[in-house]
Amino acid sequence: MGRDFWEATGVIEQALDAIDHTGDSRMPDTRKIAAMTKARALADRMVALAAVYTDLVARSGATEKTAGTPLSDYLALTEGRTSSEANGLVHQAGRITADPQVRDAALAGTVSPGKAAAAGAVLRELPRHEMSEAQRQAAAGALLEQAVGGATTRQISRSADPG
Repeated sequence: MGRDFWEATGVIEQALDAIDHTGDSRMPDTRKIAAMTKARALADRMVALAAVYTDLVARSGATEKTAGTPLSDYLALTEGRTSSEANGLVHQAGRITADPQVRDAALAGTVSPGKAAAAGAVLRELPRHEMSEAQRQAAAGALLEQAVGGATTRQISRSADPG
């Protein structure tokens, strides 16, 4: 069983605070690249986690209930974002969480948040109400295979295009 959100994020914050950067510039180039790659992969997982909670707040109307403001306005005000940037985050969160397989792949770091959002957007365009659960899962699986196989977000987005 995993840790609860608050305990896990506390551990993450402590781990980030514990990193000693004093020797970073002296790392061999291959280690610099490996460190960058690892940090970016972890950042992607955190973006996916933020998307899951952003979508949860959006679906529950939590900011309207507690702060009297729509989520995108709340993000703009509390995080110093532009309105369009905040709207983009809310919409991206909805695409990442559009399908459980896609969401879980983003959370696990199997696919980037951008690729997950592209897959989620394609899945939203499908006539899901006319599809069986097996067909929906197969569609999500096919998009994830493309993403893992190296397809770009643009290529994933075009998966729904006819022809």
